[in-house]
Amino acid sequence: MSSNKKIITVIGGTGAQGRPVIEALVAAASPFSVRILTRDANHALAKELVAKYGVEIVEGSVLDDAAVAKACKGAYGAFVNLDTFTLGEVAELHAGVRAYELACAAGVKHFVWSSLDYKLKSNNYDDRYGAPHYNAKGRVWEFIKSQAKDGDMLCSVLVTGPYMESLGSIYAPIGQRKSDGAVVFALPWGAADSNLRFPFIALPDIAFFARWIFDNPPSKGTVKEVPIMSQFISGPELAQAFQNVTGQRAVYVPQTIDEYVASLPFKDMPLAANDTSPSAKKWTWGRFFTTSMRLWIEPEQLLRDRDMAWIKSVHPGTMTVERWMKATGYDGAAGKDVLKRWEAATPQRVGVEHLLE
Repeated sequence: MSSNKKIITVIGGTGAQGRPVIEALVAAASPFSVRILTRDANHALAKELVAKYGVEIVEGSVLDDAAVAKACKGAYGAFVNLDTFTLGEVAELHAGVRAYELACAAGVKHFVWSSLDYKLKSNNYDDRYGAPHYNAKGRVWEFIKSQAKDGDMLCSVLVTGPYMESLGSIYAPIGQRKSDGAVVFALPWGAADSNLRFPFIALPDIAFFARWIFDNPPSKGTVKEVPIMSQFISGPELAQAFQNVTGQRAVYVPQTIDEYVASLPFKDMPLAANDTSPSAKKWTWGRFFTTSMRLWIEPEQLLRDRDMAWIKSVHPGTMTVERWMKATGYDGAAGKDVLKRWEAATPQRVGVEHLLE
């Protein structure tokens, strides 16, 4: 690792966000090098990051203070993105707060928290809008704001949303076609003639803005909040984008949230693999998607607080769904899920044959 480069500690480096963020941080002529904290230094993804980007490895859990402190020692910056679906809501809140505290104690100059909108707070703490990954990340965001004004560590919050890459898994068109050969996108994104648009963020855009934040740090005593999105898109627009890219006829078939959730074969599985807290018992993947969809599609809940003109002025290459489909060679087939927990799985929708009639 080059001694004249500033070290960025990436926590969550082998995850969906972490890998493209690392690539952006070490891109040509970068002033940064990367160190990651990972539970398994021998994991194939960790080895790949070492081989491709020369990252330094610190082995340990984000729940281990000593490991986090070691990963932050001597680092200029920290980029922290925690996986709710592994840790659980309670553990993520603790780990996020401790990551901030330990980074500050280690002398880190710029702490970046990868967050989501704190929709539970903006809905007066109504649990109908209390998706665990939004809750934990939003609470840590509030903690950072309360501390940063009095501290020496620069702090930024990158606020994202649903991954565009999920079009290759949970939002992929269903496995069969209509009798006329049309590909079917069956999703709970409102009626075909509604103005409802689903929010999507592409991982390359997250990576771009993560690097931009480190290149453009905030002033001392403030928190730079950077809410981003790639595109808001309706169901019919999604089908049209697919048709434009592939030449295959596609249609959007609206579903209710309950109908969509019923089609997920993993809907009754526990949400967080390692969460043993009492509150975790109520969280299945089905309940998670029910709550999350309310955040994303109910008209009063849409993530509209995005300055798309500013986003595109800073990043003219911001992805649209159509551009993403072209760049990835997307053909609508369900493949490996972008989330690390499901990286070897191909979630297939079930019980949707009636939509083909």
